[in-house]
Amino acid sequence: MILDGTIIEKSPLGEFTKFDIQINEIFKGGTNSQIITGFISKNMDWILDKGDRALIYLGDKHVISDFSVKTSALCNARDLIQISPVLPNDDSIVRGAPVVPWEWKDPCVPNYFGYDPDFWNARPYHSPLKQHSDHYLPIHMQRCGSDEHVSIIPKNHPYIACVTPETASKLMERGWGVNIKNIVNVGDKKR
Repeated sequence: MILDGTIIEKSPLGEFTKFDIQINEIFKGGTNSQIITGFISKNMDWILDKGDRALIYLGDKHVISDFSVKTSALCNARDLIQISPVLPNDDSIVRGAPVVPWEWKDPCVPNYFGYDPDFWNARPYHSPLKQHSDHYLPIHMQRCGSDEHVSIIPKNHPYIACVTPETASKLMERGWGVNIKNIVNVGDKKR
């Protein structure tokens, strides 16, 4: 279950900490109750306190995942999910622009992500080197600017190279790189 909840009680319970959570909104799963109980290992109970509002991931037996994260005045629970097909926040400058400025950093990315998983929503294209250096995008998130290019991974580089299919074949024959499709499934190239 994924929900927006407020911690109304926190108490120790053996090796776990018990949380009573008032449900504000349910994003996935369901219950007829307005209050639900969740549990987390004592060594992880610091992620939430009484009075906190948070995006809460509840697994089997109502175990609270360590991917749960507190909301803030800037980022509500829905913004923190990071699976949205649209940009987070209600900032009209961001939403109203045809593209998000290259330099813009999403303030609602939970700290367990090393990069913004919604990065390519309305984002202009820059070279793979800039994708890595400016936004720390991992290889599987990097894109070429043209569908006519093939993505290959050069040896000892944290970014892809975008080359024509003919050049890619020659470079791979010479051991200069590996086709990214042989390493990771990047899915559909459409933007």
